[in-house]
Amino acid sequence: MPGTAVLNKHGFARVSSVSCASAGNCAAAGFYSDASGSLQALVVSERHGVWGRAMEVPGSGALNKGAEAGVQSVSCAPAGNCAAGSTATPPVTSRRSW
Repeated sequence: MPGTAVLNKHGFARVSSVSCASAGNCAAAGFYSDASGSLQALVVSERHGVWGRAMEVPGSGALNKGAEAGVQSVSCAPAGNCAAGSTATPPVTSRRSW
């Protein structure tokens, strides 16, 4: 997915969850490993059949004290309104459009 290579400096990434509110309008989430090898939470959205750039879940990096964040689940309904539940130390929940 676009933007993953820029984030995934340590070469370990995975998509854990995908949710589509309608055909061509989806969100995907998971994790990537940054330059230090820490796992960071990842989200990306698709609008009208075009995937956007992958990005760190907004605000999760500052809260990820255990360096093992990742999104376990994402849900979108209606299109453009998504919620993601992530693992981090402490846990982080984000609800917003990406």
